[in-house]
Amino acid sequence: MESTGSSRRGVVVLVVVLGISAVLGGLYGPSVRATAAGQNDMQDSVKSFTHVLSVVERNYAEPVDTDKVIYDGAIPGMLRVLDPHSNFFDPKQYALFKKNSRENTTASV
Repeated sequence: MESTGSSRRGVVVLVVVLGISAVLGGLYGPSVRATAAGQNDMQDSVKSFTHVLSVVERNYAEPVDTDKVIYDGAIPGMLRVLDPHSNFFDPKQYALFKKNSRENTTASV
């Protein structure tokens, strides 16, 4: 009997603490706004990326396939960081995807 009363008390305390935390967090927490990166931030990021890519192209031991670096490395890597469940199709993969989708749609009609 004692353990049932203490477990109920524990649940009540947990609910009260979570409720108070939620209310105080809503009132006093920092306001969170989804904002896009500023235009200058975006331009600076692109400049940094192109600078790094040009350094790699100049100094890498073998010729660098820029399309492969971007489509197989940079873009999928960025998406993996943002959302590990996202996929990216390069132009060839996307064209094949559209073709297969059209074929599957017309085949079912």
